[in-house]
Amino acid sequence: MTTAEQRRQWIEALHAYRDDSDRMFALVASLANLLDKELVIETMESVLGVSAVHDGDCIIFDDLAIQFGRDDRVKSVFRTIDGTAGDLGQLD
Repeated sequence: MTTAEQRRQWIEALHAYRDDSDRMFALVASLANLLDKELVIETMESVLGVSAVHDGDCIIFDDLAIQFGRDDRVKSVFRTIDGTAGDLGQLD
């Protein structure tokens, strides 16, 4: 059984994680407007401290993925569950 203090700490950690995620999505959106594909990838690798994994038109950074369009501009940003982009046909 968890104590009220443990539940409070857990809830605070979840809120902090969500805030970090929101900031990351905002960063990617702003990068998409200013930078080319390779610079977006390099910046994400640097900020997240992980190597990019290329999966078709998507680039995966652990549980965060960026899908690029034909013009090499950011088309979509999303979270992955299993570390792969999976079937993205529904996003077109």
